[in-house]
Amino acid sequence: MYPIDRDAAVRLLTECVKLETVNPPGNEKLAADWLAAQLARIGLAPIVDDLGGNRANVMAVLKGSGEKPALVFNGHLDVVPVGAGAWTYNPFGAVNVGGRLYGRGSSDMKGGLVAMVVAIGALKKAGIALKGDLIVSGMADEETGALGAKAWVQKGGLQGVGAIVIGEPTNLEVYIAEKGAFWVEITTYGKTAHGSMPDLGVNAITHMMTALQALHRLSLPYEPHPLLDRPTMNVGTIVGGAKTNVVPDRCTVSIDFRTLPGMRHENLLQEIRRTLDGLHEMLPQFRYDVRVLAERASVASDPHAAIVQAVLGSLAARGRRATPKATPGYATDASVFQPASGAPFLIFGPGIPELAHQPDEYIDLDTYLQSIELYCDLAVRYLS
Repeated sequence: MYPIDRDAAVRLLTECVKLETVNPPGNEKLAADWLAAQLARIGLAPIVDDLGGNRANVMAVLKGSGEKPALVFNGHLDVVPVGAGAWTYNPFGAVNVGGRLYGRGSSDMKGGLVAMVVAIGALKKAGIALKGDLIVSGMADEETGALGAKAWVQKGGLQGVGAIVIGEPTNLEVYIAEKGAFWVEITTYGKTAHGSMPDLGVNAITHMMTALQALHRLSLPYEPHPLLDRPTMNVGTIVGGAKTNVVPDRCTVSIDFRTLPGMRHENLLQEIRRTLDGLHEMLPQFRYDVRVLAERASVASDPHAAIVQAVLGSLAARGRRATPKATPGYATDASVFQPASGAPFLIFGPGIPELAHQPDEYIDLDTYLQSIELYCDLAVRYLS
């Protein structure tokens, strides 16, 4: 139905996967410039927003009549490090084996982003009249601190936007909710002494044990969500002590809290402080610091939103039934976009979630090609 050159689409994805945009340090300007060149070739006027340090966002607009709010197709340009695991194929070789394109970022999420670029080109070539603008955007730094998404929001990138589609890996399932993430680092302080005379010291590790037990008993108020289960707490790292025979004077942990829509992270931080302050009565020498490492809001879309119904219609027209669900755990730039814009979003892409951040990451090329047509149809349904 749409003029999609399948061979050219595979070539474009192959080229993109070969671009080394590992975060850190990012180097996303390499991919932003490359994508801008592809968008210019299809007749759009791309903008590369240089964020400094060889980092950049890129965006372009297929103009509509303005009768409807704009639709955003969005993805990120960075990929995670290759890691220590053994790879069968060069992580940046983009090798096609049996219809699978192997490479870091193939599933997460250059496959989704390139599919969106190909789709917007097909719609332009077909001359389909849209009642609203279709914006395609590639962001820097999704894998770390959302530098790109925050910059785009601050510069007004979401003004006039009615809905957002993020091409993260879902294997063409429809995700409309994700938990928030609130990472904190807590340090307890003690006093050193010889290990044979512990009463002369203050043990920061045992104080941390008491602190963690108290935090695990936290009863966090939340509104139940039909897709997101409950809030969780995980102690991810712990570092403390200098030597077996020395009373430790310092212990540091990092904790990952996963939150639900409506939970305010500043309230959670206050509750953490209140709980730790309450330990002074039991442990008069208890001292601590807490600092926020990172945070992302929990966000969710109404399953009846027009954008959600549009993607369900596109899938149904191809014999695929889908039920909207939550992400399997990962957070996305929707955590930046929806609080800033109020626009409904969905996460929908050709990559395989279980392969993200793994050795021998790959994308199934048939699924990738299907996603291009689905993105075309989704845009037409929503913007017509």
